[in-house]
Amino acid sequence: MENIKVDIGYNKIQILSFQLELPETIDLKKDNKSSLGFSYKIDTNTNLNKELFFITLDIKILYSKKQDIICSIKTYFEYHIKGLKKIVKEVDNKKLVPDQLPATLIANAVSTSRGILYMKTLGTPLDGIFLPIVNSDSFSRSKVDKIDEQK
Repeated sequence: MENIKVDIGYNKIQILSFQLELPETIDLKKDNKSSLGFSYKIDTNTNLNKELFFITLDIKILYSKKQDIICSIKTYFEYHIKGLKKIVKEVDNKKLVPDQLPATLIANAVSTSRGILYMKTLGTPLDGIFLPIVNSDSFSRSKVDKIDEQK
């Protein structure tokens, strides 16, 4: 297997939305952290001509007893990948990127979103609640929603 050098850098990081709604019926001091659940929705896209890779990450913190969404954050990441065209392969008339690329970028986006969420919830009842560490491979097996060459 041939080694191909790619350089990855941030082009843009953006908080698209943030919402914190804690109903009075929720007592996070009485109910421990195990009362919380987390959901992730990840959309990916690429622009081959501009060598860009996009991730939109929608994270929700759920209160387990009723599955109420008590916090949500939607973040957008745009990465410039010098050499992206070199690593895209065509299989069955479909363009694919190596699994390692989305796995690495999704792990980075989740980690960065974890820090953003931590900062946004300081001083609130969610202060000290961290997004769990997740295996980004489970999100990213050939996970590229769209590879676009036109833009």
